[in-house]
Amino acid sequence: MFDYVSTQEVRLLCKLQLPGYESYLSSHQRIRFELLGLVKDGPCGIQLTPKGARVAKAGYVSDERSESEAQIIRLPD
Repeated sequence: MFDYVSTQEVRLLCKLQLPGYESYLSSHQRIRFELLGLVKDGPCGIQLTPKGARVAKAGYVSDERSESEAQIIRLPD
């Protein structure tokens, strides 16, 4: 289905690993991440799933593209 994320979304996942950043996540983005299986929302707030942590840890490969040019990254299975 939707098995791609942008580099901006990967950066957002990296920030979600730090305490206090879940307030910067819009409801639309939270739902998208939940449908992709990258985050779960529970009593302790938004947390990365093991899959989300792998995507955040892998980061993104920067090539010679401009920072403003979006890159698309395929999610691991």
